[in-house]
Formats: sequence, C-alpha cells, structure tokens
Amino acid sequence: MHKALMAGLVVGLCACTPTGTGNSSSSSSGDAAAPWTMTDYVRAYQLARCALEQRCKDVRGPLYTSQASCEQGIADFDVEQQSVTGVGLYAYFEENYTLADETRARACVAHLGTVECTAATLDSPDCDDASVLKTPRTDGQTCNGPWEEPLLCDAATLYCGAQTDNQSCFTCQPLKADGAACESWMECGSRFCSQGGQCAAPAPAASGAACNQTEDCAGDLACTGSADAGRACAPRGSAGAQCANAPCLTDLACVPDSANVLRCTERLADGATCDRNGTGPGCRHACIFSSADADQGTCSVFTDLPVADQPCVRIRESLPNLCKPLTTIFPDFTVQFVENRQVLVACTCKATVGANDPCFHNGACGGGRCVGVTRMGDFQSPGTCQPKLILGERCQRSSDCASGLCDPNAGAMPECAAPAPCP
Repeated sequence: MHKALMAGLVVGLCACTPTGTGNSSSSSSGDAAAPWTMTDYVRAYQLARCALEQRCKDVRGPLYTSQASCEQGIADFDVEQQSVTGVGLYAYFEENYTLADETRARACVAHLGTVECTAATLDSPDCDDASVLKTPRTDGQTCNGPWEEPLLCDAATLYCGAQTDNQSCFTCQPLKADGAACESWMECGSRFCSQGGQCAAPAPAASGAACNQTEDCAGDLACTGSADAGRACAPRGSAGAQCANAPCLTDLACVPDSANVLRCTERLADGATCDRNGTGPGCRHACIFSSADADQGTCSVFTDLPVADQPCVRIRESLPNLCKPLTTIFPDFTVQFVENRQVLVACTCKATVGANDPCFHNGACGGGRCVGVTRMGDFQSPGTCQPKLILGERCQRSSDCASGLCDPNAGAMPECAAPAPCP
C-alpha cells in the first residue's frame, strides 16, 4: 500500500511523504503486543517518517522544523480533514483499506528506523504488501479526481486522471511508461514527471546541483532560485530565510516582513491574536472570530466548521472565509476597497436562499446562480437567484450551466452543452 499512501498523503501533508506508505516515523501507537488496526499502521508509519526525516535531514534535507512539529502536523491534518470533508485521514483508510499482514506492517515501520539516509528507496517491500484496498477500482472505473480520491485506484498499476473528452470526468487509468507525456508525477509508473512533461526515471540531484523543479532534487531538498539567476537544489528555508524563490519548511509560512521582503515565518500559536485581513502568518490551526465583523480573532484548535448564523473562520494564510461545506450553507462576506486593496470586513455563514431572492454570489443560491449583481467600488447592489441554464442556452462560464459545461465551440456563441458521459 505504500504507493497509495504516498499518492494520498502527499496531497494533504506536504511533509512526511514517502515513496511508499505515508508520512511518519519510528514510534508506533500503543503496546507492540497489541493487535494493530489500519489506523495503527498508518499512524505508526507516519510517525516513523517524521523520525526518519529528522534523522536524515543533513543528507536529505528537512521538511519540518522539528520531529515534534511533524508529529503535530499529522494530528492536525486528521482533525482538519474531519472538519472540512467530514472524514478524517484515519477514518478514510479504515473505510477503504484492510490490514492484510500485520507482521509485514510492523516490519515496514521498523525498516524506516534503520534504512540508510542515502537509500534511493526508503520503504521496504513489506510496505507494499501489508495492506490492500477493500474494493479496488479497476481500469476505466470512475474516481473523484487526482487530489480527492487518488487512493481508490490500484496505485501499483493505475492513477486517477481526467478523460480527454471530458475534463470533469475522472477514471482509473494505467500508469504511464517512461517517455509518455505527463502533467503530474502521479501519472507515471516511475513517479517522476520531468520538466519537459515526460515520465522518466528519477535522477535525484544533490544539494547545490542544477534543477528545473523540486522533483529533480534528492530527498526532501527543494529547487530554489530563479530562471534568470539559476536554480539549484537546496534545503527548504528555516525561520527568517527569504522565500521569494525558495519554499519554506512545511510548518512555516512565507509572508512579507516589515520591509515587505518575503520570509519564512512561524505561524501563530493557539491563544494568539489573529487578523481577519493580516498579511502576516496565519494561525497554526484556525482564527476564530467572536462576531462576523470582528477585525481580530483568537487562534484556536477547531473541531468543526461553522454553520448558519455563525462567523466564518480563517485557516492559515489563504482560507479566510470558511463555513461547513454543505449545499445548504454558504459564506456571506462583505468586502471594501481600502488604499486600493480589497479587504474582507465581515463574513457570516448563512443558509442558502431560493429563486428570485437577493444574492451577491452563486454560493447563496444553492444549486442556482446569482444574476445581476452590481459592484462599483464599495457600492454593491444585489442580484437575484435564478435557475442554472439548460442545454443550448448561451452562457459565460461552466458554473452557469446545469450540465456543468459551457462549450465555447458549440455555435456562434458559447452554449451550455452536455459533457461526454462518464463510464
């Protein structure tokens, strides 16, 4: 299962991600004599990867500032997934995988504690065979996209990719051989997509060696620098390092300092004051506001996203107006222009409205669309909720159409069209 874990966990935890099972390090959960569940295996693997990452950071480059931070990131990601999607990381694996061989699972985790830091492959063969998909999807069966459910196709032979005649339809497809065109490493049997867009055998570059992309670099090194000045593999930036052309360690934020220079910065701890529109680092967990129009909130752990009539929350630096992802709830936000910059001044989670009710954006209309909104600077006049357009009606964007496809080539003007059917 290690390839499946790599494909899935790299999506959410850009830190302890293997060439195999997951993200973790050498401590396992619970008494070694107690039988393992699928959750125990995934967690033990993740913790083992955290320990390996710190043990080998001088050779492979670090991903986190510390082992404790890596382990905390794993726990936080599970809670975040539960809150945002309704299914936590461990619940997902329990639902879709079976621990087929506990002995091999324990051997996989133990191997990570002793493997040489210079090894080309960190995982042992035991990691592949310790668990199996309960109901693996086969070639041609639908999946939910490469970043939603990449683990449900048989990761040893398949990846989840868009159909060429319907980019909104994803199916399990055979992994590509070296030389085939690719857009992502997830498409390639070698797990490497070159800068030229071809699957190829990975050729890891050491620290200081030239590179085009981070995937060119060995271990957890990153491709830093610019095209003009030259790019080279180097460790990720620690706190205080400039990050305009180099990524930071996973648990740091790249934000402007007082001189407007982008630097790697620690995120705010629980209990700290956070800003609704701050350009600095966000909270380690979430910024919770006491009211919809409060300029400042308090950093805190959250166990669920807000529902109707509750203030929106802000997660880290880039997600400022989150509500529970239900079709009956939407974030109703108000913006103003301050010094030529658009500023979010209020956000409340609200229940969606019906046809002909006033609205400012599509989310307010549930499955419909918001038509006729007027915005001039700070002045805003609402539109009304209307049904989505049917096949053959003129459209501007695919979100206008009930079919989900606004085809620019359907006629003289773009029209709502039927996408090619998913299998």
